[in-house]
Amino acid sequence: MGFAPGAFGYWPYTASFWFRRAWYRAFLYVVYRPVLFFGTVNRWVSGKTISWVAVCVSSCDGVQRAFFDESECEFLSLYPVFLSPVEQAGSDEGASMRILCVIDSFVSGGAQRQMVELAVGLQSFGHDVEMFVYHPELDFFRGPVDEAGLRVHSVTSGGGFSFPVLSGLARVLREGKHDAMISFLGSSNVYAELAHMAAPRTRLIVSERNSHLADGSAITALLKRVLHVLAGRVVANNHTHAEWLRGYPWLRRKVAIIYNGFALDGPDVLLREKRREGLRLLALGRVVEQKNVLGLIEALKLFHQRNGFVPEVSWAGRREGSTGGSRYQEWVEALLSSNPVIKDRWHWLGERKDVKTLFAEHDALILPSLYEGLPNVVCEAFIAGTPVLASNVCDNPLLVPDGERGLLFDPEKPEDMARAIERFLQLDAGQRHRLAVNGNAYAVAHLSVERMVREYDLLLQDMTDTH
Repeated sequence: MGFAPGAFGYWPYTASFWFRRAWYRAFLYVVYRPVLFFGTVNRWVSGKTISWVAVCVSSCDGVQRAFFDESECEFLSLYPVFLSPVEQAGSDEGASMRILCVIDSFVSGGAQRQMVELAVGLQSFGHDVEMFVYHPELDFFRGPVDEAGLRVHSVTSGGGFSFPVLSGLARVLREGKHDAMISFLGSSNVYAELAHMAAPRTRLIVSERNSHLADGSAITALLKRVLHVLAGRVVANNHTHAEWLRGYPWLRRKVAIIYNGFALDGPDVLLREKRREGLRLLALGRVVEQKNVLGLIEALKLFHQRNGFVPEVSWAGRREGSTGGSRYQEWVEALLSSNPVIKDRWHWLGERKDVKTLFAEHDALILPSLYEGLPNVVCEAFIAGTPVLASNVCDNPLLVPDGERGLLFDPEKPEDMARAIERFLQLDAGQRHRLAVNGNAYAVAHLSVERMVREYDLLLQDMTDTH
C-alpha cells in the first residue's frame, strides 16, 4: 500500500483515500489550476518588469487555450494575472528599501516579539520600515516600535475575516509604494497575500511561525498554503515545519528557514548552587492546550508520589479569552484544586516583561508543549544561562540535544516528564552549569537578532537578483 500527501500528513491508497482525493481535486479546480496557469505565464515573462499583464483571460488566446477551455477561461476572467514575486522590480542590492511589516498586534506572543525585533532591526540596517496591525489595542510589545520611531498603520478588526483590514492594507501598499512586505502568522499572511494583488511589484515574504499541528480545518489549512503562491518566499522558523511545507509541490522552491533572533547582552552563565530545599521550575507561555499545562500537573503528581515533595512551579504568560481557552483554564484549575499539595507550590505570574529576572530566580525552564515552532522561551533560557527541560517535539531535539544543552521528555507521557525532572534534580551544580554554558554558546553562535535581520535582508535582495 502506497501513501500520498494530504493536508494533515499522508493518506494511504485506500477507498477512503480516493474519496478524499475526489474532494481534494474538486476544491483545487477553482484555486490550484489558476495558480498553475499564472505560474506558467510568469515563467514565460521572466526578467520583464510589469505590474499587471494586460491579458483578458476570457478572450482565451492561444496561450490560455493550451490550458483551459472556454468555460474555464470565463471563470478565470475574475482573476488578474500577477507577476511572480521573484521577477518583481525593486531596489538595487544593498540599497535602502521601504518595507512594510504586517502582524495582527503587539500582544505578548512569540511571533509578535520576533516581528518587532525584525522591524526595528531592519530599520537599523538603513531601511525605511513601517508596520501594519489590526488589533492595535493589544500593545504589550509596542514600546520598542515607538522608541525606534517606526510608523504604525492600524485598522481595527471586528473578528473573523475583515474586509476593512484587507482594504486598509491594500490602500497602505498602494499609497506607500513599498519595495517589500513581510508578514507573520496565518491571518496576517492571508491579508498580505490578498492585498499584494493591489501592489504586485512589492516583494512579499510570508512566515509561518508554528507547527502545522496547529492548523484548524483541512480546507482552511489547504487554502492558506495555496495562497502562498502569491508570495515570493515562505519562511519557516524551524526545520520540521519547513520540510512539511515542502510537501506542497508549489512551495518546494519557495520555502526558507530563518531561526528566531534575540538581543545578546553578553554571557550571563552563573554557577548556581544546587538548592537543598527542593527545585524551582519556570514555565513561560500562554495557558492553552498546546502548552500542555495539564500534562505538567500530572507529571508533578507522579513526582510527588515517588519523591515525597513537589518542585515549586511558576507559570508566566497570558490567559486566552476565547471559549476554548477559557474551558482549558477551567480544567487546569480543577486539576490543581484536586491536588492541593501541587496547588500550594504553583504560582500564576501573568504576563511579565522581566523575563531575565525570572530566569535568575529559578533553577530551570520547563517546556511541556505538545508542539512548537521555534520556542522563544528556550532561546531566552540559553541566553540567560538557565538549563532547559523540554518536550521532544518538532525542532526541540535539534535545539536541545538531550544531555548536551538540556533534558528531553515525551510530553504525552507524564511519567517521562516526571523522570526528566528527577534526572535534573540529581545533577550537581557543575553538571547544571555545563548545560547552561553549552546553551549559551549555541545562542551566541546561532540566535542573535543581527543574524536574523541579516538573513531576512539577504532574502529580500535575493528575490531581486534571481532574475
